[in-house]
Amino acid sequence: DQIRKEYRDKIVKDLTIQLTLNKISETENLKVDDKEIDDFINAMGDQKTKDDFSNPEQRLYLKSILLRRKALEFISHL
Repeated sequence: DQIRKEYRDKIVKDLTIQLTLNKISETENLKVDDKEIDDFINAMGDQKTKDDFSNPEQRLYLKSILLRRKALEFISHL
């Protein structure tokens, strides 16, 4: 029961952070363009990893990560 509560608390905290960063991105009109995604993919080491991140689902996932990173950078400059 204690482990379940700890996992639940962690999930709630993680989701709250993600939703907050998403809201900051939306409010501040932060964007991630295809070039930024391509640059990130090209900076990865091996070809397999690059190939894996080239499919549309993975690109969308990567875009969300980069957008949250921009939101964090925005907050750190306040």
